[in-house]
Amino acid sequence: MLQLGQITALGTVVFTAVLLLKNIVAMARLQFGGRYKAEAKRTNARLTKVQAASSSLTQLIVWGAGVLAVYMADWAGLSNAFTIGGLHLAAMGVGAKIVLGLMASSTLSVVNQIKMALDNTDSARTSPLLGNPILPPIPPTTSVPQ
Repeated sequence: MLQLGQITALGTVVFTAVLLLKNIVAMARLQFGGRYKAEAKRTNARLTKVQAASSSLTQLIVWGAGVLAVYMADWAGLSNAFTIGGLHLAAMGVGAKIVLGLMASSTLSVVNQIKMALDNTDSARTSPLLGNPILPPIPPTTSVPQ
């Protein structure tokens, strides 16, 4: 039987997969959907094609990095430090290692989503992967009396 931590880890994979699919669908609708595209333009939709593509690509990179990190831990000889379900990392098959990498990286993605939801000042904002970088704010100019 799965324990709560394992269910939560699998749930984070599902959560991030759904977010990825939502971004891909939004990107496709903005690209090809006539009525949806016109409605998004009319209402100044907040999600642009670049934002949707950036979010999708970022999630794919995060998942790839998570899987790579699991394999790097195994290659570095740290397999005895990771025991999941009574199995050491070295004893796990390819599929189990991939799922473990997806769970680890998805958990961090969910933590990032929570951080973004709580940080309404946008103080932790970073530059997007695609599109324009975040520029520092321009300080207001003051006129000096002469």
